Parts: sequence; C-alpha cells; structure tokens
Amino acid sequence: TGKSISYKFIKKRKEPYSLDGSFDIPHGVYVLTAGADVQDDRIECEVLGHGINGETWSIEYKVFSGDTEQAQVWQEFDLFLMKQYRHQSGVLMNISGAGIDSGHRSKIVYAFCRDREYRRLFPVKGKGGWGQGNIKRPMHPHKDYGVWLITVWVDELKLSLYSRLRTEIPGPQYCHFPYSPEYTEE
Repeated sequence: TGKSISYKFIKKRKEPYSLDGSFDIPHGVYVLTAGADVQDDRIECEVLGHGINGETWSIEYKVFSGDTEQAQVWQEFDLFLMKQYRHQSGVLMNISGAGIDSGHRSKIVYAFCRDREYRRLFPVKGKGGWGQGNIKRPMHPHKDYGVWLITVWVDELKLSLYSRLRTEIPGPQYCHFPYSPEYTEE
C-alpha cells in the first residue's frame, strides 16, 4: 500500500523487560517462536513472544555470519534455536517452533528443516498476492524434498504487521520491543 512506519515511532516503544536481568521473558508471554531469513553470508533470526489477542514481544534478534553453504553457520543457528529463556515467573521456556525462509538456498533450508521437523522447524516460502489469508498450511510434504513447506502471503502479512505497529496502547495486537543493542534503527 506504500505506507511505512517511522523508526522513531517504533523506538519510542522500547522498554526494559527486566531491569535487573533476572529474566528474559515478561509476563504476558505464553509461547516463543522464531523466524529466520537466509542470505549468502548470514542467517538473521528473531525470537518472538506471543501473548493473548495478538500481543507480541520481540525477545532476541541475532545474526549468524558466515557462508550459508557451509555447515558451521547452520550449527550455530541450530544451537541458538535450542536456547532456553527464563520467564518472569521463573519457568524456563523453549522456542516452540520456527519458520525459516526458503526463498534462498532452498535445498539447504529443506535439508536443515527435514532433519528437525520433530522440533517444529519448517521452511517457509513467501508469495505475493491478496485475498489468500496469511498462511497456507501444506496438505502433504513437498514431493521432492519431503518437508512440510509453509506458504505465507507476504502482502497480507505486511499489511497486518503495519496495522499492528500502529497500535499505540499495550494490549491486543500491540508489538513490544526491548531495550537491546541488537534492536537498531535497521
């Protein structure tokens, strides 16, 4: 739609989740997921906490630098996805599932996810268009690679995200951001 959100507007939302560093996850978060983007020289990943009525908390953003055709960057990324986070209640939480963009290095992403399907790590393929909803769940595994490839309708998702970013009062559909050096203007 050509609409954008100013970083200054989002920067005002930054908040300390734990003033003393005793926990990673604030009250209101019930489940953690991760989303990752794969490029030639890095994997970028964000862990997101989900609460009720679409309220979210950005928990951690990490970049894994290295040639994504090599195993080392994938090993580091894999270990990260197994990390545990301390909830404000004291409970340790794991990432419950992850979507990994398979638009680049598709075969490598498929192999990575296929071997970790039991951890709910799924390849995701973005497509443009309207009127499809946000996500299309696969009816069967990919015929050539045996993975459950999830299709996301990026135009619909971006519209939803921009709408949520305009929500100004914490609660339903609000997006929280942490005071953290990883959350830069970029």
